[in-house]
Amino acid sequence: MAIDEERGARVYYARANGTYRDAVPIDAVGGRPYVLVVADMDADGAVDVIVGYVRAQPVVLYNDGTGRAFERVPFGDADGSAYGFAIADLDADGTLDIAVARSDARNVVYFGTALPVRKPMPSNPSAQQMINRDATSVADESPSNPMTDARPS
Repeated sequence: MAIDEERGARVYYARANGTYRDAVPIDAVGGRPYVLVVADMDADGAVDVIVGYVRAQPVVLYNDGTGRAFERVPFGDADGSAYGFAIADLDADGTLDIAVARSDARNVVYFGTALPVRKPMPSNPSAQQMINRDATSVADESPSNPMTDARPS
């Protein structure tokens, strides 16, 4: 995986002889990418990609299981510039959460229950699509629901 500020997130697939194929773009949309991390966000066994941008909404690129097709789902807000992610089950509820380090904005945690979720598409039961549930930032002092809202850190 690599990011290119001009061409977006790209994957270099390995060949059996130890060399790599030419880069394949997986997300050329969304502004200037600055950081990416991989994790199995939906626990389907396929590695997904989380991309942060300069002054644009971050996205989860859900892997369809082939490693060659990704569904783009924005989350959070476009405040500041994401420069780092940490992925873990911070609230021990069984779903991964995303902590975002940002410049020119408060750092924030998006809890898995507030992130985009997926369900089977009717046209192809093995494929997936997202239902986007917005994660709303709330202040540390008074989170309306600490398990589902984004909280600045």
